Amino acid sequence: MKRRFTAVCALLLCLSLSACGVLLSDHLSKEQIFSLVAEHEEELRACIASGQYDTATAIDGIQHVYKYDRYGCVKFYCGGAGFGSATSYYGFYYSPADRPLSLEAAPAEAALGAVNGFDWHEENGDNSY
Repeated sequence: MKRRFTAVCALLLCLSLSACGVLLSDHLSKEQIFSLVAEHEEELRACIASGQYDTATAIDGIQHVYKYDRYGCVKFYCGGAGFGSATSYYGFYYSPADRPLSLEAAPAEAALGAVNGFDWHEENGDNSY
């Protein structure tokens, strides 16, 4: 009886943690991000040209805009999921030279070509983009 109770408690704990992960996820999928960019491309380009991002943050799905003036990069944050070092962030960015950039918008010369984008992995760390 005690063994069964422990197993049920462990199962409930696992299910609760899984449910928390799902409930705390607030991001768009890759497909949703592609659709958002395609649907709002003209508005996004106008925001980038003017340097004013109120219109962009009003678009459903874009939660925050980060500007990196040093590189001319603008990152559009579309949510995240996970806990601690297992957190994933979702979004897209604009690079004026059409070059891949790393997490902090520095040039990512080590970016690997990927299907429909780039992958960047932090050296000696767990960050990737």
